Amino acid sequence: MTLEVPQDPRDDYEPSGLVEPTAEEIWGSEPLSGPPSVPASAPLAHSLTWEEAEPKLHEVARQYWGIETLRPHQLEAMQAAIEGRDALVVMPTGGGKSLCYQAPALVRRGLTVVVSPLISLMKDQVDGLRQNGVPAAYLASTIDERERDQIEDALRSGELKLLYVSPERMVRQSFLDWLLRLGLEAIAVDEAHCI
Repeated sequence: MTLEVPQDPRDDYEPSGLVEPTAEEIWGSEPLSGPPSVPASAPLAHSLTWEEAEPKLHEVARQYWGIETLRPHQLEAMQAAIEGRDALVVMPTGGGKSLCYQAPALVRRGLTVVVSPLISLMKDQVDGLRQNGVPAAYLASTIDERERDQIEDALRSGELKLLYVSPERMVRQSFLDWLLRLGLEAIAVDEAHCI
């Protein structure tokens, strides 16, 4: 039995110089055999200790979002992010989930990639972040070539802290390899129930 991996024809963007992998290259010889592999030499997300990071998290929450007090569950999730641990964060709508990966992205080195299922969600998040002065972008089929080139340049120079992408883009080994070369430090999955 052969399983075809559906692709949105509008989402065919690959960074310059990279070739689109085949479904077999994405999933391996067995259909749905697993996610892309991350080499053991990938950088670690925890370049700061929690003691160093916590005051910085409060500072960026105030500076970029005007938040004076972080909620206890937010701090727990942020600590996991800073320490490079996996975390499943379940909060009600408006509970501050996004801040749990956005604030840590601003206090540690490297790039945080956010996997988001809908272009409209990515655009809304990035527009809001940019309005607050956060260096963020998204890659989607809706952006033109000039903007893609600008995003690639900003990624190469280390200017961006947050990059939003679709699940379909993130499963491409060539794309993940490119992100690792650019200094990928963390991956957050937003709206995971939609993926």
